[in-house]
Amino acid sequence: MFIVKQIPALLVLTSLSWVCAPVHAQNGAVSESDREVAAEVQKEKERLKGFGGQAASKEIALETQQAKRDAERRDYAGALKHYQKALQLVSEIRGEAGQGVIRQDVVRYKNEIGIIYLNMGKYAEAREILTGAAESAEKEMGSEDSRTAAIYSNLGSALRHLGDYEKSLDWNMKSLAIREKLAPDSLETAETCSDIAFLHDSLGDYREALEWYDKSLIVREKALGAGHPSTAAACDNIALMHERLGERAQAQTWRGKAVSIREKTGGRAGTANPGQDDYKNIVQAYKEELAAEEKTFGKQHPITVATSTGIAEAYDKAGDHKQAAIWYRKTLAANEKTLGKEHPSTVMTYNNIAVADARQGNYKLALENLQRAVRILEKSVGEDHPDTAMVYNNIAWVYSMQRDYLKAGDWAWRALVINEKVLGNEHPATGKSYANVAMTY
Repeated sequence: MFIVKQIPALLVLTSLSWVCAPVHAQNGAVSESDREVAAEVQKEKERLKGFGGQAASKEIALETQQAKRDAERRDYAGALKHYQKALQLVSEIRGEAGQGVIRQDVVRYKNEIGIIYLNMGKYAEAREILTGAAESAEKEMGSEDSRTAAIYSNLGSALRHLGDYEKSLDWNMKSLAIREKLAPDSLETAETCSDIAFLHDSLGDYREALEWYDKSLIVREKALGAGHPSTAAACDNIALMHERLGERAQAQTWRGKAVSIREKTGGRAGTANPGQDDYKNIVQAYKEELAAEEKTFGKQHPITVATSTGIAEAYDKAGDHKQAAIWYRKTLAANEKTLGKEHPSTVMTYNNIAVADARQGNYKLALENLQRAVRILEKSVGEDHPDTAMVYNNIAWVYSMQRDYLKAGDWAWRALVINEKVLGNEHPATGKSYANVAMTY
């Protein structure tokens, strides 16, 4: 059987800003938001007083607040413009007495701009500016500062999205070293352990990934409690690693733990080994959750879109590929409107729609969406990237479904060349590519 990959759309990163963003004032009234802005302006004046920065403090504060507002409503282009202006203003301050503070602000704004680039899916740009921030962070903020750890983590995220898993792992390990020293039982430490686990998974080292997911769960339970809903997802990750290692009994045990947590916390329970009827129940639970989220966040919020994606995935696993395609298209419409047609989340949704269409025999539509995904990926991350290889592989799969083995072989071979080059001969994805090429003969 040809090996195909269908994956969930990527979630947009939430801002890692060091100050929370206020909301817009309504109808010209003096709102709590306006008071916060005024307080922020005054705070900047006092902070920059005495070393040449007071004159620019109001403009810096206003640019920063507007950037935060734009990021909150997912206007990343607007946020980028305002953060870049704030960075320019800070960089132009020339007072000698406070240059240490100013240099820290330069690092801070570079980090904020890096986060915006991550949310825009512009990972090469994020890597460039975050590399500069990381190089300065230890010197300006110290090697044991939480802000330094956050910058290292953000750089690791950019590198991961670019497929440079080894370098991403290095920066995440540096981030973890700081976080373990400052707050070993914090949620940030747990998340960094999860990121490290994900990277080992991506590198095909499932045993190492399992150990890091175990660590993440231990820390997460200390931070949030053993019965917290997010620990269920951690149990799912551990189960997945056992499955990839062929340890099905252990995988079933951990799936059962995840189910038990969700049942106790009122989440989507499901079963340890869900069947078609169970997926129907999961769909219903997702839809109930979606209705509440749409009222709270709106139809195009990342949380709402993620739930819609969950509905599509559940339909697909239940074998209802028609409904899966319908729900993936709803996700696509939201992503195209809020993120743009070339954002990675949008690209992955094209892929998932294509797989659902192909399973219904709609091969022409499937190939159109896969080719669209390929064009964007080749432009954004390049040909030598695991995601590009994955879509090449899916194109091969669609051609094989049509018994066009010549074209299937060509695309499967292209995927194999990338996986050998980027991941190495021993990686599981490369092994699957070998199998796919063999099946086209």
